Amino acid sequence: MAFIVTILLICFVMLSLTLYIKLNQSALRLKDLEEVYRTMASKKTESLGQVENYYHALIEEIPAGVIVVGKGGKIDYANSAAERLLAKGAKGIKKTPLARFIGDFELSKKIDEAFKGKEIDREIVVKRPEERILRSLISPIKKGDKVQGAVVILEDVTRLRRLEATRQELVSSFSHELRTPIASCQAALEALTEWKADKDPEERKRFLTNLTGQVERLSALVTEMMQLTRLESGSSILNKRKIEAYDLVKAAVAAVEVIAQAKGVTVEHNATDGLTVNVDPQLFGQALINLADNAVKFTDKGGLVRIEAHADGNRAVFRVSDTGVGIPKDALPHIFERFYRVDKHRSREAGGTGLGLALTKHIIEAHKGKIAVESAMYEGSTFSIIIRKA
Repeated sequence: MAFIVTILLICFVMLSLTLYIKLNQSALRLKDLEEVYRTMASKKTESLGQVENYYHALIEEIPAGVIVVGKGGKIDYANSAAERLLAKGAKGIKKTPLARFIGDFELSKKIDEAFKGKEIDREIVVKRPEERILRSLISPIKKGDKVQGAVVILEDVTRLRRLEATRQELVSSFSHELRTPIASCQAALEALTEWKADKDPEERKRFLTNLTGQVERLSALVTEMMQLTRLESGSSILNKRKIEAYDLVKAAVAAVEVIAQAKGVTVEHNATDGLTVNVDPQLFGQALINLADNAVKFTDKGGLVRIEAHADGNRAVFRVSDTGVGIPKDALPHIFERFYRVDKHRSREAGGTGLGLALTKHIIEAHKGKIAVESAMYEGSTFSIIIRKA
């Protein structure tokens, strides 16, 4: 009996020892698993953080403004582009009502519609920090069936809309300018088509002269328009070379001499000896001729036109002055605009296209120069071109 008890005790001890060893191994394995889990969780958190940082950086680099609006119309998030558009780069616009920056009642209503699940596409005008036209795309942010907020994408379309308006204005103005010479040509051609050989030759000559003049005007209009378009687009290539300022002045005088004599207008000129400029002689010469031609056209009989060039430090200054009718003060800011005329009737009678001064300004700017004007009614005008000396 004692022997059996001893055997059972030994078995119990061995079993207990085996269980202890197994439990101890399991505990070690649990610790290993816990460490593995912690490592995986850490890596997952790190990975999620990297993804979040990546998308945050991506949104920050988007040139369009991205705004997340929460309940009550307050800004929860705005990228740098949005801050520049709304607050001129100022930070801290979060938790501020979007309406404070936009000032557009309709946009607030549209954001409310987005909270009802609608997507909106609308253009708005922002007055601050400066007037801009913004295209806004508003979409709801949903979690399941519930709308949690709205994302507003803002794109600055100010330049695009102004270009569209300029293009429409240009097409309208150009069409208007073409209408008169085309109608005149058509009338002259119809009259000549019905003309009989035995009719008055002087009358026929008058029709032909008018037709020739109108065709020349059309040709000048198209040519100047093409030149202006090339200069504005930057596709016009300047063939620059050193040239004496005197030669440019002399060429301008020669170009207007005949019409000046016919009108009884005196043309004087002067240029500093040895003054040279690095310009495209054809284009720059055309700009100077345009100014001289205008000066003669708008100066009455007995008047004086003066074309000169002199040095001013490292700059060359060309001046075309006249004793003509002058330019009203309110017209001065507009005279370099395409098709702008101070005196529309007199300009057309003189054969102007309305593009001369606009073309002149673009030629001078293409040469990195400046053009300015001083004028007073009935006291004449002075146009100054300033460029670097060669």
